[in-house]
Amino acid sequence: MDFFIKNKNMLTNKYDLTAFAKEVHKNNVDKGFWDKERNIPELFALILSELYEALEAHRKEKFADVIAFENAIQPEGCESNCFSEFFKIHIKDTVEDELADAAIRLLDYGGYLDVDCSVNMITQEDLSNIYGEILSESVFENITSKNFGESILGLTKFILFIEEESEYFEGISIALSLINIVCKKNNIDLIKHINWKVQFNKTRERLHGKSY
Repeated sequence: MDFFIKNKNMLTNKYDLTAFAKEVHKNNVDKGFWDKERNIPELFALILSELYEALEAHRKEKFADVIAFENAIQPEGCESNCFSEFFKIHIKDTVEDELADAAIRLLDYGGYLDVDCSVNMITQEDLSNIYGEILSESVFENITSKNFGESILGLTKFILFIEEESEYFEGISIALSLINIVCKKNNIDLIKHINWKVQFNKTRERLHGKSY
């Protein structure tokens, strides 16, 4: 799966995931997550739950073994079940995987809303121009911290803000971009992990074995 590579603007270092968000949303519709009208506050709570699962994984020092996984899926003939098994061994429930889950939930909602889901190189000034200096300074102070938990807190602040201010539809793109900042700071390729998790999710049972 190389969708993301094809949708990167090499001049701006921007990934346009807007079309892919629609695919993510369709996958989730097919898995039954949208059979009933979604409770949007609950959806945002689930986004936050993924961030805090990433924090718990960090506390347990559960990190993805990317090299082992890439080596394992290289041989020709590695079908979906093979990919799924190696994903469970080397990637699932790690820091990288949980951050990808948070991004995928944002993409699902963005696909539902049919809004921009670009991942951009956003700055504190960019955020301040849209949402004001107070929020921008607080969020960036946290997400640029060397402390991983503080970075998660910064992401939490912004996601809670856009849940309350639902008219800010550009918030989906910005939230994705902020997650990417945290990932880059921790040497995580967010786009790669989103790609892998979406592929893994296609092999899972309805509602991923959960009630919602």
